[in-house]
Amino acid sequence: MNLVKRCPACNKLNPHPGSIDCTACGTPLSSIVAMVEPVATPDAANIPQESSAAHGGRQFCVCDTSAPKVSGYCGICFQPLASSEVSSPSLSATQATLTLEEGGSSFVCNLPCVIGRDSTTLPLELRDILKTQFPGVSERHCVLLAMGDQLEVIDLKSTNGTFVCLDGNWARIEPATRTLVGSPNSLRLGQRCLLQVKL
Repeated sequence: MNLVKRCPACNKLNPHPGSIDCTACGTPLSSIVAMVEPVATPDAANIPQESSAAHGGRQFCVCDTSAPKVSGYCGICFQPLASSEVSSPSLSATQATLTLEEGGSSFVCNLPCVIGRDSTTLPLELRDILKTQFPGVSERHCVLLAMGDQLEVIDLKSTNGTFVCLDGNWARIEPATRTLVGSPNSLRLGQRCLLQVKL
């Protein structure tokens, strides 16, 4: 995992988190917070749009977003879509253990899953804890995905951000971008909710 800074003017990723100015356009980066380098994903702009009718009706994704659906994949997390005629999306058999730092409660979830106050893929008890104790966690905050024995996280454009712990420091994950964080790892949702995630 590498830390990078995204230039607000030209959108270029600058590979050195200590960068003062953008290497492409010279815009000052001193006020930009370093983030985890995004994992390469298919470029949605180069994938032809398909109508949902081609897939037998309404399509849905585990991240439950209103993202554009392109060529059978979600425009946010790039997971394959399922049509409404199928009982549920085809989910990986991988499970993750989520442990809340506050209280030490552990929960087992099937991946991929959405973490958030209104997530339908979380155990009910964990969802209730997020609703009552962590108001800084969004309704659909982030998605956890398994990539072999590694963990990927996608921040679903949450209000307060998703952070990963790197060498004792918190780095913000860029919204709507697949980010490899490894397993086990600590995630911070917003300012207070700390989760230890292990595949």
